Amino acid sequence: MYCASLAGYSRLKEDREAIISDLSLSDYNLQDAIMGADKMEISERQVNGETFIDYSLYGYFGAIFAAVTIHTGRQGLTTHTLLGST
Repeated sequence: MYCASLAGYSRLKEDREAIISDLSLSDYNLQDAIMGADKMEISERQVNGETFIDYSLYGYFGAIFAAVTIHTGRQGLTTHTLLGST
């Protein structure tokens, strides 16, 4: 699991796939997982007035779960990786 926080974002992009693609630029393992994913699911949820975009990627690597939100002007990414079958 890791968390990334980037300053300067006031809102989430409308193109939800572009969000995770942009954030993956700093992590080649996440880039590889996105490119090699057999399936990507994207959903939104609200927690205490904040919008979270949830990503589930499935492929040769197992499963990766990521959540992205904007909090006080910072875009954050948290991922959880499960290796093997899911």
